[in-house]
Amino acid sequence: WKQRDPNLFRGKTVLVGSFATMGNADILNTPVGKMPGVAVHAFALRTLFNRDWIRNDSYVATWAVAVLSATLVCLALYLLRPWAALGAMLITALGVAVVSVLAFRARYWIGPFEPVLSVALAGLF
Repeated sequence: WKQRDPNLFRGKTVLVGSFATMGNADILNTPVGKMPGVAVHAFALRTLFNRDWIRNDSYVATWAVAVLSATLVCLALYLLRPWAALGAMLITALGVAVVSVLAFRARYWIGPFEPVLSVALAGLF
């Protein structure tokens, strides 16, 4: 390293760690599988530097989806026969899951719990 340019790392972020997968390596469990610890930190730094984190600006979108899905279930229960209404409930819950995944891919968080709970409670009542 003494023969290298001293400005080689100037202005750069350098992470030092092991990518070894055997032995006593720094392997962490993540939602996407096992990863070296240095890779987890690299992805976290990339997210911070690029400012592309998932936004949760307010709960308005989550509750709007919850109210809309509960309203759809109530209308289905009022207008349809019981088995058709149950099918409509399941389709609405699946639609909520799809909306949550699409929003997550667009870097927004719409929690799936509240809308699915509202579908279940609307069907129960």
